[in-house]
Amino acid sequence: MPRKQKNMAWAQVPTNQIFNCDCVKGMARLPEACIPLVVTSPPYDKIFDYGGHTWNFNVFKKVAKQLWRITMPGGIVCWQIKDQCINGIVTCTMYKHLLHFTEQLGFRLHEKIYVKHCGQRPKHNRYSASLQEVFVFSKGEPKTINRIRDRLNITAGSPQKVNGRDKHGVSTSWDSGDLVPILGFRSHLWEIKARTKDNLKGFPAAMPEQLAKDLIRTYSKAGDLVLDPFSGSGTTAKMAMLEHRDYLGFEVWKKHYYNSLKRLQRAKKEYQQKLDRILACSDSEHEEKRA
Repeated sequence: MPRKQKNMAWAQVPTNQIFNCDCVKGMARLPEACIPLVVTSPPYDKIFDYGGHTWNFNVFKKVAKQLWRITMPGGIVCWQIKDQCINGIVTCTMYKHLLHFTEQLGFRLHEKIYVKHCGQRPKHNRYSASLQEVFVFSKGEPKTINRIRDRLNITAGSPQKVNGRDKHGVSTSWDSGDLVPILGFRSHLWEIKARTKDNLKGFPAAMPEQLAKDLIRTYSKAGDLVLDPFSGSGTTAKMAMLEHRDYLGFEVWKKHYYNSLKRLQRAKKEYQQKLDRILACSDSEHEEKRA
């Protein structure tokens, strides 16, 4: 796996491992400012059974405190969250998390990513919920941003216009001197299909592989370390490995911890096949140049 030189704090961090322990205790063992990227989906209130483990706002505050401590300056925390509806009232837990991260700890809300998926059948008097949110927090100015280009431009090849407005409010536009590229940057509304090659039956609300992959690609570089404190089925760890990153995870529920280890063993074979294809293409290109 590609590596780059790490600072002294990072060198003390175990990599490419998932630990069966409470994430607050696990993160407390890590040095300060050692994690460049966190991609995680914490429990959604009490929507699912999490093996009898406690999850409430007090526990959340302990998790958030450790995340602030271990995140590097310029690091990112991607926090996928959803509210529960109890007795006809939405809990607003996600916004309580948002305010605590920003107003109490000092994280910046860099942006919100809206994840579009097939909506569940609505109950009673509500519309179908087809969006989930990912809060992207940064500790200071974000260090790594690699926006994804996958939106087809219908004006590709034509002169690229730049729009502006002067101090009097008058709109103007001019040619930038560049041509419109074939692919443009996607917006903050992502259409994600919850597909996986793995059998995840019995695991509640597993993060879609494509979502984890795109977050990792956007906010990290090859060789970076990606942490998931609520590792669950191991999706973040798997996609980090396949994208040439190191991973670290904590999972307190033994059943999902052991299942995630099995999943990662299968993923390692997939990763080796990916490396073999890369090496084969490289050797082929080298032979063509020699010829």
